[in-house]
Amino acid sequence: MAWANILLITNPKSPGPVHTVANILRPGILSRKGLSVRNAGGPTLKVKIDLSKHGLAMLYKPYEIVAWAAVRASPEPVGSFHVYARTNQGLKKLFGNEASISRASIIFFLNREVDKGFMGWNDATGKGGHHRLYYPILSERQILERIKEKTCKKLSHAMGDY
Repeated sequence: MAWANILLITNPKSPGPVHTVANILRPGILSRKGLSVRNAGGPTLKVKIDLSKHGLAMLYKPYEIVAWAAVRASPEPVGSFHVYARTNQGLKKLFGNEASISRASIIFFLNREVDKGFMGWNDATGKGGHHRLYYPILSERQILERIKEKTCKKLSHAMGDY
């Protein structure tokens, strides 16, 4: 059963929507929980969009936003432990002492961002062998623009002759 949905992609600097895309849901393309976009060429870009939120909160969990801030705040590439420590400090400030995230979750998140092409990494050697040092490739604005572009293109392709 297909249902209609309207996706509004807005620009925070302008009062109205920049783009309006009417779409019909098809199995495997869209779901009620979010919009999943898969790119055929280049890095895989798979995202779920929560239209009830704004900015990066539409795309990322709170700990992922804090982890991104930790990577961006560093003038040099950073290791997963640094991101882990800064993320847990930020979560405690935001949500209280009970909030924390595992280092494994941080590493999986960082590697997903590398796979999407949003972050890069350098190989470093040290105690215990090789380590990845992560750095941002795209700004927050560039991430949102890329997702907007890929989403509109995928929706246009999925809609076909509708």
